[in-house]
Amino acid sequence: MSTENQIKKAIYEIYQWYLAQTEIIRVALLIIVIVLAGFSLIHILKAFVYVAVNFPVAIRNTASGLKKLFRLISWPFRLIFKILKWIIKIPSRIKHYFEVKKSKFNVYPERFIIPFWRRLLSFTIRRESRTRFKCIEQAISTQERIDNNFNTYHIMLEAKVGGGKTLLTTLLSKSKTFSLTDKIDEKTKNTEKILYFIDFEQVKLIIESKYKEDTYIPTITDFILEKYGDYLVGNFNNYLRDVPYVKLMEDYIVAYCAKLRNNYVISNYTVYNNITKNFNYELDESLFMIKDP
Repeated sequence: MSTENQIKKAIYEIYQWYLAQTEIIRVALLIIVIVLAGFSLIHILKAFVYVAVNFPVAIRNTASGLKKLFRLISWPFRLIFKILKWIIKIPSRIKHYFEVKKSKFNVYPERFIIPFWRRLLSFTIRRESRTRFKCIEQAISTQERIDNNFNTYHIMLEAKVGGGKTLLTTLLSKSKTFSLTDKIDEKTKNTEKILYFIDFEQVKLIIESKYKEDTYIPTITDFILEKYGDYLVGNFNNYLRDVPYVKLMEDYIVAYCAKLRNNYVISNYTVYNNITKNFNYELDESLFMIKDP
């Protein structure tokens, strides 16, 4: 047999194998459809049997009987609806999955780099990935609740010894550090986009050098405004009101100095922050006094 005929024979055998595999898949799908149809038929028959046998009970207890009857009859349709809903939400679930993986709470991103086929075949790896994913989702949800409900000073925490007061304070300080640093980054980036005609790399260098000499922010602000005053003539319209360029630059300086300070916690006892790698500022309780004693 010539080489060309051998190649044709090999291609034909591969094609026959492919057709056989395709037929197996079609038969498997047909079996699944038949099984689902059988389950649906069985449940519909059960519903009619239930009505025939328990008709007097259904009459006496109309609400309960009709509800159960409706649930039995609608079971196949609810199943189909859930499957369609699951299919429709696949893109949003994929997007959510990648957003969670990129979250700042994902401290071990390498755990999600395991090849898909290994995660698919290994129950242990799949279970660990799901557990890790749920923990990150819970951390994001907790962060959102803290940001929405804890936006002021915490005056007092009361609990018995070992009740978790110190742990809660530490966690709150770290959580607010996350949210405040995010707000600082958002503020500085937005200002840089609005005042695009200013070289903010140079502005940052000036703020850093002045901050090392003196941490008093008004002094730094006066120096920056004097240097860039000619560029800060005008207003920015945010569709609510006109914001002067000078005000934007002042807020930028305050935000960037807060980033350089790298400390966002004030407490009357020592709290170490693993994010900023430093201890808190000491709380001046006289700030809370309404009048002198």
